[in-house]
Amino acid sequence: LKNYVPENIFVCNEIPLLYKMILERKNISKENKKIICILLCVNSSGTEKRKPVVVGRHMLPHCFFGVNNERLPVLYRSSCNGWITPNIFSEWLVDFDREMGKQHRNVALILGSDIAYSDFELHHIKLVFLPLHMSISPYLVEIVQEFKSHYKHRLMGKIASIQGETESCLVSTANRLSMLDAMHMVAAAWEKVSPLLIEHCFAKAGVHKEEKPLAAKCSLTPPKGMNLEDFRRLVDLEKELAFDQRKETYFYKEEEEESGGSDSELLDTLPTKADALKALGTLRRWFECNGSAKDIFQKFLKTFS
Repeated sequence: LKNYVPENIFVCNEIPLLYKMILERKNISKENKKIICILLCVNSSGTEKRKPVVVGRHMLPHCFFGVNNERLPVLYRSSCNGWITPNIFSEWLVDFDREMGKQHRNVALILGSDIAYSDFELHHIKLVFLPLHMSISPYLVEIVQEFKSHYKHRLMGKIASIQGETESCLVSTANRLSMLDAMHMVAAAWEKVSPLLIEHCFAKAGVHKEEKPLAAKCSLTPPKGMNLEDFRRLVDLEKELAFDQRKETYFYKEEEEESGGSDSELLDTLPTKADALKALGTLRRWFECNGSAKDIFQKFLKTFS
């Protein structure tokens, strides 16, 4: 790796995420046992976080009806068991290699020893494999913890917001969240991970030297109404409910989605332009009452015009 600048050293890893499972009275609510797998990739300087790859078990979930997949903040793929398959990873790797070629860059990509892919020639990516006993890169441990912390914080915040307008219990409210909701929270949580923390993790692992020690640490800040101990447990539920990736199975598989109804019924659920303008008006009013970024109203004017 010494021949590569920090911007051209990447690491990636697959992680499971219980995207709607919560704690209820300090017990695990296994009613919301849905799982997705996510591929995260970032460079050692923290300046380039690749778009996350999210893998589920359904090729086209009902919540995707009418959605332009190319506009999603993540790449969505599916497999029969919900894990990243060699074909899915190979497709991602080819696209990554092609993009690096367009940028006239040669990069190193650090991989866990258990990642499988099709054997083909890469022109702009050098693969560097970790020792056999390492399934997750040591560079990514704190980074993944930070990502999951932000995701679970958003999850609890979203559930609390919905519950505030309904009389539903936490579990049933969480169960209403869709795969599409999860994807947007995954993208937002990944964006929230600090570049300083990423750079610090790679420097600590000896990939490059840091000019001055960084004070960045995982920000395990519990959401309102939850103590730190319970939040730590929520963030680490995937460890508590052990998954066996090598056997391509897990104890709490994603249940089959319920029937989404006919195409005409699904069409009725698509938002119209009038719906969008009404929602933007509500959002504008919220910003007016609660403060906003300096140029937010200029953006609204362009949207309404």
